[in-house]
Amino acid sequence: NLDPCLIDLELTESCLIEDEAAAIALITQFRQLGAQVHLDDFGTGYSSLSQLGRIPLDVIKLDRSFVRSINADTKAQALVRSMVAVAQELNFKVVAEGIETEEQRQHLLDLGVRKGQGFLFSPGLLADDFAQRLLETELVLSGRGSTRGQDVGDHAVVGAVGGASHHEIEGGDVQAGLVLRDI
Repeated sequence: NLDPCLIDLELTESCLIEDEAAAIALITQFRQLGAQVHLDDFGTGYSSLSQLGRIPLDVIKLDRSFVRSINADTKAQALVRSMVAVAQELNFKVVAEGIETEEQRQHLLDLGVRKGQGFLFSPGLLADDFAQRLLETELVLSGRGSTRGQDVGDHAVVGAVGGASHHEIEGGDVQAGLVLRDI
């Protein structure tokens, strides 16, 4: 009885290239139900830019390898800037993975990334620990509202504020049991 709009399906680039037609059919079915589809570890696989235009995605998740060196590597900064520009033109949201420092967070903000995840926000949690965190933390059960003084926006779903490893970089949307905070 779970509302499909509460589900985010994450696929890796390799899933897309193995059988693009099957992947598109599956993604289309999930999106018709109201689920969002995320392309995980973007930039490290084998998908092409032309594929991005054909595949009905909602979010691309920038791989942590770009974030890790973003403070000192101008090439990493240029790649992230370019990936963000492409994502925006295609109406995809962007989530940066592996944010560990305030400096990385600030660089990502400067490059136009507004959502991220990583140890800066919370360590990864085992399933039992996450379930316990849900029991101990305010739950958001609808797409609108606020919790702990933070607006949860249009795509909020069941989750715990202040808990898991997925954050928006400025603000506070809860998504699929994980907190999204604006970076």
